[in-house]
Amino acid sequence: MTFGFALQTMIAERPTFRQIAKGIQLREQQLEMSRLSESARTKQGSKAASGIERSVSQQTRAKVLEVARAEFAAKGLAGARIDEIAAKANINKQAIYYHFGNKEDLFTATIELCYAGILKQHEAYAQGATIKPPKLALQRVIEHMFDRIARRPEVVVLIMDENRYNGRHLKNKKLISSSDDPMVDHIRSILKEGEATGEFVTGIDPEQLFLDIISLCIFYFSNIYTLSAVMDRDLSTPAAARERRKHIIRQLLAAVEAR
Repeated sequence: MTFGFALQTMIAERPTFRQIAKGIQLREQQLEMSRLSESARTKQGSKAASGIERSVSQQTRAKVLEVARAEFAAKGLAGARIDEIAAKANINKQAIYYHFGNKEDLFTATIELCYAGILKQHEAYAQGATIKPPKLALQRVIEHMFDRIARRPEVVVLIMDENRYNGRHLKNKKLISSSDDPMVDHIRSILKEGEATGEFVTGIDPEQLFLDIISLCIFYFSNIYTLSAVMDRDLSTPAAARERRKHIIRQLLAAVEAR
């Protein structure tokens, strides 16, 4: 091979400027795609980590609130201690300050959790209530409310304690004021049906009837020990509770029945 022929071959095989530029552009595109892929993996990892953190955080809050409800019910806001709540929840007390703030903030969250539970139960009952004769429907409402209060006496104690503070911890006004709405609306529909069939007297205010039901039920459980002393018998027994439940139903139904 002559030198001239070899030189011509090298020149012919040498990439042109356009080919070089195209190669650089292709490499830049490959690098950009690699960066985007890495960024996507990083974001996915961050989302996964964030989801785990949220899950742990929610579990911690739920555990603290569970213990706090029992402690506040047993000792009141004044007597409960953050140290004891943290120890029973098996977490560092700084985690309570991080998630809730001070003790009064934790008490507020506990009270609001109680009202959220009341709202949820009222919604579930009202939505699941089947069509019944008005008198039977109202009886079932009274039974439901009496039994719900009997199952969660700590909620009654917490609400009583909050009344000592004139309701200053009831900051979520929308939640608190809406907690009775599903049940009041359900009672309203029962009264309307009862008026239409002639079973109930007309003009009964559903909110007042709701207050009648809740007052009679709560009073029994909130004063059960002093009333037991006054009546000289144990009103906390299942038999005594059934007797009181039956009496409340009879009295309230008599109050709404048309004569």
